[in-house]
Amino acid sequence: MSAQMVHANKIEGQCICGAVRYRVQDNMAAFKLCYCSFFQKASGSAHVTNAFTTPERIE
Repeated sequence: MSAQMVHANKIEGQCICGAVRYRVQDNMAAFKLCYCSFFQKASGSAHVTNAFTTPERIE
């Protein structure tokens, strides 16, 4: 995914080629950092950030 625009209660982003775009408008019920080896391998980073919402908040 490419860089995201973050505003109060709103996140927008897209894949690198721009074919898939998304927008989430929510207060984000939960926010977690995961340090497990699965996400380290998938992201190439020490951790992954996860923000949780409900499907109806995603466009």
